[in-house]
Amino acid sequence: MTVKKMLKHHLNIEVEVREFEFYRYLTMLKNPTKPMLFRMVGCVDYPSSIAGLRESFHPNAGINWVGWDNQKFAELVEQAQQATDQRQQFYQQMETILVATETAIVPLYFYNTSFLVKPWVKGWYYQEFGGQDIYNWSQE
Repeated sequence: MTVKKMLKHHLNIEVEVREFEFYRYLTMLKNPTKPMLFRMVGCVDYPSSIAGLRESFHPNAGINWVGWDNQKFAELVEQAQQATDQRQQFYQQMETILVATETAIVPLYFYNTSFLVKPWVKGWYYQEFGGQDIYNWSQE
């Protein structure tokens, strides 16, 4: 089901879907009168959960396409960047603010990646954004 159909079916909202050439689209998103609902996909420069959150939604850093300004979220981003062992707690709080409390974004879907790793491969570990360093692997 398309997003347009889901909005109509579940919320009785009519939307007009428009397609733009990519650079015109980016220019439009920088405009203060940008659409209230738009699709954006991105990737991070390095394999860290905080990279995407900071670049996309921090009010004073990164791209922040939605123009969203939440100082509590910004504080959590800064704290998570400094944390070494309890980042997951910060990520959960940021996600709650982002999607439940203020609904700055509506995550419609997530890309998935499956891994099949033999039990005798040592040194492999899951990373949020892939990028395994195979030189750390060994066989048992």
